[in-house]
Amino acid sequence: MSLLQRPQSSDNGITTVKQNVSVIPDLVIKGLLSAISAHYFKCSVLRSSLYSVYDWWSSRASTNPQLI
Repeated sequence: MSLLQRPQSSDNGITTVKQNVSVIPDLVIKGLLSAISAHYFKCSVLRSSLYSVYDWWSSRASTNPQLI
């Protein structure tokens, strides 16, 4: 059985497409957050400032290519 199947048309003009069943994992947000190391949640003023400067510079460079 392939992932992409050709739609089948019936006599009454309705097209039906068979789809595979997807299993949704039983995840809890607390479990996901506990799997991520704590140091990824620490705030850094320097890093945040650098991201802000980078975003500001890239927005200016996209409107004015001479800045690159």
